Amino acid sequence: MSQTRIFPILTAAGLLFAASSVAAEPVAGPLVDAAWVAAHSCDDGVVALDIRGSGRAFQRGRVPCSIHGSYFGNDWRVERNGVPGMLPDEAGLAALIGGLGIRNDDHVVVIGDGGSPGATTAATRVYWTFKVSGHDAVSLLDGGFAAYRDNREAPMEKGEATLRPAASFTVSLRDELLATTDEVAAARDAGVSVIDNRGSDYYVGINKSGIAKRAGTVPGADNVPITWLTSPDGRFQAAAVLDQIAAETSLSGSDPQIALCNSGQMASLGWFVSHELLGNENAQLYDGSMAAWSKDDAREVEQRIKAE
Repeated sequence: MSQTRIFPILTAAGLLFAASSVAAEPVAGPLVDAAWVAAHSCDDGVVALDIRGSGRAFQRGRVPCSIHGSYFGNDWRVERNGVPGMLPDEAGLAALIGGLGIRNDDHVVVIGDGGSPGATTAATRVYWTFKVSGHDAVSLLDGGFAAYRDNREAPMEKGEATLRPAASFTVSLRDELLATTDEVAAARDAGVSVIDNRGSDYYVGINKSGIAKRAGTVPGADNVPITWLTSPDGRFQAAAVLDQIAAETSLSGSDPQIALCNSGQMASLGWFVSHELLGNENAQLYDGSMAAWSKDDAREVEQRIKAE
């Protein structure tokens, strides 16, 4: 059974401060709350990145000093080798992130829509994109913009936003966070845990995503749906709950494991819990997920329940 872990959400009232010869700067963990964001979104070196899909919603109300980099309107994910939703190459990542005005020395706070587990997956995917790009100075607003909006003490900004000038951003790809199809096959044969973060209907093969060629999952994969890892409003479960889930599943704070889903978005939430909240440095994300795995007819797919 895994030990109880503590991953406090940093709040404005309970900040940790890093020693500096010039000034003390707030140190944000993987998760921050609305109060923390309200207190620091306009700080030098902090970039509040709003990835909501609607530009009009961004203009109607946003975190002060935030920038808009829509998850759906930018190339956060691209088609590669016939597989949709893949990580862009290093040049594409550098152009996207630098084009938003983000520099390597900025601390990025990712702000998704919030309000549901599915909405949280877009934010965790962007978070993972920064991490796999070699940018560790990144946090996630727990509960997304919905949580910020619901905090009546949090200030709101409206109207046209001032664009940040394009910046130079260097990508240092961290391959250890990324699993390929061949690596998933090898890991499975070696007994490494493969975790499917989709709903159970997709896991057993009753339903199938349109981007997957065949229904089912990677043979031997365990099922830990994203709805177990968050509350219905998209906020992450408490550490004690995640420890209980880890005790009953393949989820681990230390053992090698690979998260997958349909196309690597839901799996990013599973990866976030394992790698960032439970501290599992051996956790990886299978970017192509079932869209890539099922594309190759030579790869076996486990379908426990067949539906016409």
